[in-house]
Amino acid sequence: MTESELIREAMRLLGRRTSERKTIACRLNAQKARSRKKEAGRSSATPEVRRFVGDSIKTSGLLDVLTFREKIIISQRFGLADGEPKTLEEIGKKLGITRERIHQLQNIALSKLRRAREAQSKPT
Repeated sequence: MTESELIREAMRLLGRRTSERKTIACRLNAQKARSRKKEAGRSSATPEVRRFVGDSIKTSGLLDVLTFREKIIISQRFGLADGEPKTLEEIGKKLGITRERIHQLQNIALSKLRRAREAQSKPT
């Protein structure tokens, strides 16, 4: 084998290994992304904890600062009503809007809740 043939063969083998590594890495990354989506979609808190937190939020009057749609989103997203949190996609299908819009509305609602909680905790 000539030197140029050896170089081509080495490059071919290196290329194959690199592409195999990339394929494996892509598969692992996709698998990790899927598992992160599942984890992000569901809360790890037990139904009892979610019910307790939900009852606390309801009795504190914090939800009064939210619009009707925001109340629905927060309540379903965190399982405040039935103890079973829903994914952005599930809520979006019920309301007829995209999961991205649900995510935006959730963030707006959470921001409102934070401000309301801070206003309640400040001494007057």
